[in-house]
Amino acid sequence: MASHAKIHEYTLVKKHLVYNKFRVVDLHHVCVCVCVCGRPAQLTTVGKRTCLWIQDLLLDIGNLERAKNELKFRGVKGTTGTQASYLELFDGSHDKVTVLLLLLLLAGVCACLSVCVSTMDQPL
Repeated sequence: MASHAKIHEYTLVKKHLVYNKFRVVDLHHVCVCVCVCGRPAQLTTVGKRTCLWIQDLLLDIGNLERAKNELKFRGVKGTTGTQASYLELFDGSHDKVTVLLLLLLLAGVCACLSVCVSTMDQPL
């Protein structure tokens, strides 16, 4: 699980980004501009465009948070789906493989896959 300080830092960055965008909306809500998006240009306001950017930003942040929370890692399984390649890498030290797993957990990895191999599944 991610540390409390990292979560707090991330929340502050997110709030700062959205706050600054809303300042742009507040300052330029009546400033007219030309919107060009592949069709004939039409008038809009900088405030409306900025609101759309904020909406996209919040949707992207939500997608990143969901991916981070649902992403599963391989854990400490090597190319054959076992710890054999890691044991070889660490000269047979089970303790070093355990430390590697603990490092994954400290890095905020929520879950590891139960079964994995080095090849990807082929869609039907």
